[in-house]
Amino acid sequence: MITNEVYETIDELLGDKDKRFFSSGFKNVKHLFNDISISPCRNELTAKCSAIYPENWSVKEDGTVLKPHVSTLDILVFVFCLNKLFVSHIYQLKNNQIGNMWIKKVVIKAGSEPEYKLEDIDIHTRFLGTAETGNDRYNSMFSNEIAGFNMVIELEHDINSMTTEEIYYSSINDAGSAITGYCSQLVEKNKIYDLTNICIDKNSQSLSSNVNIRKMETISDNNIYSIIDLFACASQQMQALIYRVDSIERKCSNNLWMRKVEIEYKKPVSTLKSFRQTVYISKSKILHMKENTWRIADFKCIVDSPSNPLSVSVSLAHEIPELVINSGHKKVS
Repeated sequence: MITNEVYETIDELLGDKDKRFFSSGFKNVKHLFNDISISPCRNELTAKCSAIYPENWSVKEDGTVLKPHVSTLDILVFVFCLNKLFVSHIYQLKNNQIGNMWIKKVVIKAGSEPEYKLEDIDIHTRFLGTAETGNDRYNSMFSNEIAGFNMVIELEHDINSMTTEEIYYSSINDAGSAITGYCSQLVEKNKIYDLTNICIDKNSQSLSSNVNIRKMETISDNNIYSIIDLFACASQQMQALIYRVDSIERKCSNNLWMRKVEIEYKKPVSTLKSFRQTVYISKSKILHMKENTWRIADFKCIVDSPSNPLSVSVSLAHEIPELVINSGHKKVS
């Protein structure tokens, strides 16, 4: 049974941060965008995307290297870049306006099976429309289908003028320095996430920790706690909590399946200082499917701040290893 527990760092629960996907592995994935077609008249964008994983993308304590699949983080990168490209084209944005676009809301629904094809993945984007926000800014909505995922995002931006001209890029590198720079810096490789002072509460099934984001070197003045940062840190917290709930060590675990992710980010949070972040399980159940036992858990994430602009919900599933079920350490029901 889970008890109140305190750990100095998240690494005590999950292992070396340099060998885990959500702490460092995802920063070493190379994302490519090719064969991009934008049609304002048809309100659509199509492209081919690739996620090039290094061999050591995620290594367990016993040396096991997991087979890579298209992750939720890959989907975030693909969609953020291509939807921003669409807006920048149809509304003829200048470089500084491209930098001022802000992704306010994300809803991701995963497919029923992992996608192991990592190269030349087809993406189809449908532009749903634009509305005024009331402060000389605009919100645009997009629906995206890629690798079995469906993702809807809301994007805040400026408007200069509107074009109906179709355009084709053989590579994202042909789309201009602002978009190319955004895509290359979306995952900041020099950021290090330190999750410390871990507290697990058995009654509320919650895990809280200090989050400190530091940089190995100063490349830019970007101190934003981005959606990528938020999701990477919260995923580590959720992973650690669900492992403790089911008495699982990471070396015995299977891949986590992010069934649904909802993120609302009303305004940018500019901080690299330490702050407190908590995840908790709002609902949980056990399912027995095809002789396997799964836990389905709904998580909420809270950043402890008086003016917290963040709202995060994740529905997550993982298979409970048979050896854990048979060990008697955890009653699964």
